[in-house]
Amino acid sequence: MSKTIEVVHEGPIFRNPAPGYETKSAYYANMAAISDDRIVCVNTIGQALYALDRRLITQQSLDGGKTWGDERPVWETANDERRHTYGLGWLTRLASGEMVIAAFRNVQSEDEKLRHDPQTGGLGPTQYCLLHSTDEGRKWTAPRPIAFPPPGPEPGIDLPGPIVELADGRWFLPCVVWKAAGDPAPLHIKGYGLFSSDRGRTWGDRTTFPSAADTEKMYSHGRYIRMKDNRLCVLQWAQAIGGQTNFDLHIEFGDPTASQWTSPRPTGLAGQSSWINDLGGGTMIAIYTCRSARRPGIYAALSDDEGKTWDTDNQLRLWDATGREFFGLDHPPRYPASHDNTAYGMPCAIVLPCGDVMAHWWCTAACVTHTRCARLRVT
Repeated sequence: MSKTIEVVHEGPIFRNPAPGYETKSAYYANMAAISDDRIVCVNTIGQALYALDRRLITQQSLDGGKTWGDERPVWETANDERRHTYGLGWLTRLASGEMVIAAFRNVQSEDEKLRHDPQTGGLGPTQYCLLHSTDEGRKWTAPRPIAFPPPGPEPGIDLPGPIVELADGRWFLPCVVWKAAGDPAPLHIKGYGLFSSDRGRTWGDRTTFPSAADTEKMYSHGRYIRMKDNRLCVLQWAQAIGGQTNFDLHIEFGDPTASQWTSPRPTGLAGQSSWINDLGGGTMIAIYTCRSARRPGIYAALSDDEGKTWDTDNQLRLWDATGREFFGLDHPPRYPASHDNTAYGMPCAIVLPCGDVMAHWWCTAACVTHTRCARLRVT
């Protein structure tokens, strides 16, 4: 491997400007590039990861990610017919220039606020919706619930990543089934994909991923990307069924129609949530979360053979989480409590028109949970 990763600049996207006066945390940054300099970012803002006051905001950078401003609500929750709390806005910029957010929302109720059943780890009632923008993210339509094909969304469904616009113009929506709240069975996450030919109004043509048939491992947190040759690719968090044992990140490839997929293959990257990008010529970059190493944090690593091998000797740690991995604990809590105590995670990345990579994630420092980014250059 003759290529290396250089950090051009890094810093916060959204950070509470007055932490001594109010609790305001930021999570789940997700970006789309309009140009090398102009970038749109969606953040989830609230008192805590699953607080009832969560909402989606957009920010824009006009200097290639150095500074961020123009904080605007994606949707005013007071306008909901029944008020909701919103989280995790997956952002996609389409070939037309239109933007679409796929987000989850929950009824703003103390009785329904738990996203994960504390006993079984199953997912509570969740609705998924789409919001559209035709003016580069300045204004957004009202949320429209995703019309899952009959019989409707399965209990315990989740969206692991953004909508992918395929080469033929159809939209591809990755989905995973965890388990419903109250289900005592061991956690066994299974993935599938849906397609839309009418810009998200209806969804169908379900394709089940080969990984769903694995009887020993389960795969989750896959962020699917369209490669330069129009194939699809994803890195997935691999665990033993039940979720108590982690394996290397596994890589999968799909054909340009997203209907034919390879079986998962280990990468040698000891990570959990992650994002992969195709830089062309067989070079790929992975941004991933590492929680099991002696040096925890957010890492960036390169492959020059389309993901077969990775240069871990020269990988970069973009965020040093040593001593600040968890809230109020000095050891990893067991699932599902791990969702409540994690202090950093969900790295994402986009490739700018010039070829630079904008990596972004959320993390906690000095008791303030915020979103950060790093502009990377492969030389």
